[in-house]
Amino acid sequence: MIRVRASWTLPTLVLLLSVWVPAQEGDTDDETPRSTSMVERAGARLVQLDVTLRGPASTLDALTRDDFVLKLGITRIDDFEVDKVCRDSSAGRSLEVPVGGIREPEEPAAVPLPGLGPTTFLFYFDQPHLTMAGRQEGVEIARELIRELIVDGNRASIVSNAAGLETLVELSDDPEELLAAIKALEGDVDQWDMYAQLEEARIEEVLGYLGVAGGGQRDYQKAVTLAKQYYQEELWRAERDLRRFAMVLAQFATIDQPKAVIYMADNMRSNAGEHYLDLFGEFAKREASESLESKWNTLAPGGSAMMAQVPFDQVVNQASAYGVRLYTIAAQGMTTTTGAAPTTIRFRHAEATLSNFATETGGRAFLFGVRAPKIVERIQEDLACLYLVSFDPTGFAEDVPLPVTVNVSRPKVKVQVRGRIILQSESSRLTSRLLAAFASPEAGENSIAVRPEVIPTGHTDDGFNALVQVRVPGSEVPGSTWDLGASVVSRGKIREASGRLTVSHPGAPVVLQQPMAFRPGPYEIVAVAHNTTLDNMGSEQIEGEWPKPNAEPAAVGPIAVLQRAQAAIQRGDEIKTSGLLAFAEEEPVRTDRFVALVTIVCKSRDVKDALLVERQLVGASSVHFEPMEMDLHDEVCALIRDVVPPDTMTPGAFRYRIQVHDARDELVRAERRFFAWDGEPLDSPADTASPAGETP
Repeated sequence: MIRVRASWTLPTLVLLLSVWVPAQEGDTDDETPRSTSMVERAGARLVQLDVTLRGPASTLDALTRDDFVLKLGITRIDDFEVDKVCRDSSAGRSLEVPVGGIREPEEPAAVPLPGLGPTTFLFYFDQPHLTMAGRQEGVEIARELIRELIVDGNRASIVSNAAGLETLVELSDDPEELLAAIKALEGDVDQWDMYAQLEEARIEEVLGYLGVAGGGQRDYQKAVTLAKQYYQEELWRAERDLRRFAMVLAQFATIDQPKAVIYMADNMRSNAGEHYLDLFGEFAKREASESLESKWNTLAPGGSAMMAQVPFDQVVNQASAYGVRLYTIAAQGMTTTTGAAPTTIRFRHAEATLSNFATETGGRAFLFGVRAPKIVERIQEDLACLYLVSFDPTGFAEDVPLPVTVNVSRPKVKVQVRGRIILQSESSRLTSRLLAAFASPEAGENSIAVRPEVIPTGHTDDGFNALVQVRVPGSEVPGSTWDLGASVVSRGKIREASGRLTVSHPGAPVVLQQPMAFRPGPYEIVAVAHNTTLDNMGSEQIEGEWPKPNAEPAAVGPIAVLQRAQAAIQRGDEIKTSGLLAFAEEEPVRTDRFVALVTIVCKSRDVKDALLVERQLVGASSVHFEPMEMDLHDEVCALIRDVVPPDTMTPGAFRYRIQVHDARDELVRAERRFFAWDGEPLDSPADTASPAGETP
């Protein structure tokens, strides 16, 4: 089983890419035409809309183009084509069957449409929104769907969203590989999330303070405060998880139709958390949302009552842009919980959200415990034959959702089509490729080694300061232009950095640096790079944790390994040709240059005694540093910076160790591994200047 760790809590990579990927005048799309929602045919750009029709076979066989009515928004489109494309189940191949009367026989076909190829599926388990019963039933349904759907060249990937995103299997047409991943998922406790399972307990706690549930002392203000807290928590989770889901959909950007997502969730709600506030009426809802108004007004002016609607729409827009159908499954089935209407309306909210996902993308929702055989039957029915409605989008707005309507004038014909469509601009297509490279790095265009690193530089009352660095090894093509970007999440706060550099010297490393603020606790960084000259790209994600002062007697922050070298470095508006570069664990530093080791150590304010900080370098050769007495008085953190002179280390593996002691005990220990070598230089001639006095 292939396991690709892509643990992600970054909700705004799409926003970042929209900032730093500009449309280039004269850019052309050299990709081979594909049977996707956006195609090129005979030199003209055509939008292709996949439609499923149901009705009497004789009626469907007799349809002509004149039976179809197409509208984009309120505008009727008269110039379009319709092609019925069906899969030949006996051979596992596809056949194109023109709808009667669409083309006159004497008219030459410019470029024939490709046949309907194998279907690409994504099985997506949204763990924070699955109950224990829903998770187990979802696993069983997935098993049955894999056995029945992954045939005749069809393929699937499996992604689980829990504490982070994890791709359990990249695209595979091997049912056994997929089933093995499902079995591993079933028993992997790291993929369990109890949030949905504990929802009933949270509601009972609120009702208890209202005197509705048994036990406890009635306290209306406490009940309101608790409801607001749970409202904001569910809202935050829904926003995070919907943005993750939207990001994963990017892997469909360059995949042929048909393509479908099997989305497993029980309590995902576009109006997340409102059911808690429904217990207290509209005033409580309005009051609770005001504290988040400023944040959401920047994304959806004028409306904080539908806060999660923004990422909900982002999922639908991504699916619409890439021609993906969502098949949503509430695996827990029929809910029988009794109680006041405000406590049971949450089930209707979740069902409405799953239904809207399906309706807006041309898929279907399977609620109330629909069994696997029926789900298989409906999906096969939907994707066996597609009517591809193609039209020239010239004159319509790009990169905005446009309502789409397809009607058929014949009686007893039911039309199943997505509710909106996105006409992507050239820059949006590039953004899609970059998103796809991150969402599925081992299956995409991840041809550039991208190195994101964080270098501690200090601390504040609210957290920490650091230099975020994104580095690529450079290109052998002189004059290459690079777009670099990074998106950082630290305790819900989002920071972005981006830059564009053109490098004349071949092979010179290219670096983007950006000072950023971090909060105590976990952080994650995603870095993306695009060489616009060669049109290749790459991405990488790292995660770490900053100390939480006062939560523990002492703690050590991220440890950076730095070495000065020549490179093209952008920091704000400044461009430098050399500086300190941060090295990843698997990257060797040079033994003939200074090496700087930088971290930050914090202690609790409750610790009154001075602490002793000991550091040593252990490996092929050893280096001991003078112990440091840490008497911070009013300060709680101190920056540690050690320098290893040139030719001190011999080639091999090293561990930089830090131990913090009080008068009696060791309070904390941390270490950072790295490698050293004495081979020929890979970049510029050695720079032996000491970094001791240099600030990153």
